[in-house]
Amino acid sequence: MSQAPHTDAPRTGTRSWRRALGVAALPLLLAGLVTAGTPGWQSILVHRGDTLSEIAKRYHTSVSRLVRANDLPGNGSTIYAGERLRVPTAAAQAKIARSRAKAKPKASASRRSTTSRSATRTVRRTTYRTVYVSYTVRSGDSLIRIGRHFGARTSGIRLANHLPVSGVVRIGQHLRIPVVKRTTTSHTVKAPVRVSSKKTSKPTKNNTFAGRTYPNATVQRAAANRSVLARRSMPTRTQMRSIISATARANGVSPSLALAVAYQESGFNPRVVSVANAIGAMQVMPATGEWASSVIGRRLDLLNPRDNATAGVVLLRILTRTASSTEQAVAGYYQGLASVRKNGMYSDTKRYVSNVMSLRRSF
Repeated sequence: MSQAPHTDAPRTGTRSWRRALGVAALPLLLAGLVTAGTPGWQSILVHRGDTLSEIAKRYHTSVSRLVRANDLPGNGSTIYAGERLRVPTAAAQAKIARSRAKAKPKASASRRSTTSRSATRTVRRTTYRTVYVSYTVRSGDSLIRIGRHFGARTSGIRLANHLPVSGVVRIGQHLRIPVVKRTTTSHTVKAPVRVSSKKTSKPTKNNTFAGRTYPNATVQRAAANRSVLARRSMPTRTQMRSIISATARANGVSPSLALAVAYQESGFNPRVVSVANAIGAMQVMPATGEWASSVIGRRLDLLNPRDNATAGVVLLRILTRTASSTEQAVAGYYQGLASVRKNGMYSDTKRYVSNVMSLRRSF
């Protein structure tokens, strides 16, 4: 804020520091004038009521720049009427205005390239739970007919009621029917939307496993699961072997068969995730994990070593009870039982079965 009367003439009662310097101040004054007269700058006189921010606005510059150019103390909040300040010339002001005008579109373009547009999207979450419905067998009923009526798997009904492999039921028999209830909830969230001009990338050579090529999305999910398992504390291979053996005995599956399959799949390594997103020591696919969850009536986490063993062993239990032989059950674990029955064993499936049957004799 200015604190002296307005005058353009030199004052005899000017500041004490000027009186003290006297003639000695002349070289400094000349130096200041030379600097003010350099290209791009001019010297102006501060008037009563002037502030640095108003002067900066008037000459199209900034307060910080004026503070630096005039070596003002602090943030330049105190200036005095009668003193001179260096400010940009008209030519410099025009140059600054042009540079700012050019910079604005570039800054905007830069923001467009790096900032995502905000949008809303609906997130849907699907959960599954198994409920048991009581049913009394009537005349004309069969396991298949009951399963179709309730939308339940016949294998699930047979296991829940300890029925024979033939699936024979008697009139008046009370059954517990495992019915999978699907619940989908949705909510809207704000999410960044990035627009990319790049074409969808084609699968690379790293997307191929066992002669099959998988989509990039599958490979990315597999990489994410692999990253999670890498950060977790997991059982050793010896501990994993014990977990699989105990899980097999608890589910009525031959421990030697379960161990042979697990060793062939992963070598008892609970951290393994294939390119196809087969997870853990038993190398269970997510879809198979969902199915196994519906069979046992609880959600299985394939990244959990014990749940992973349970999913693989439950699949083996169903296969050994429905396949025509142990070899066909093992082939079904690798290729899928429906595919084996329809197409026979592929050449790589035959090698897989041979390895597992050979390994079984070692456990």
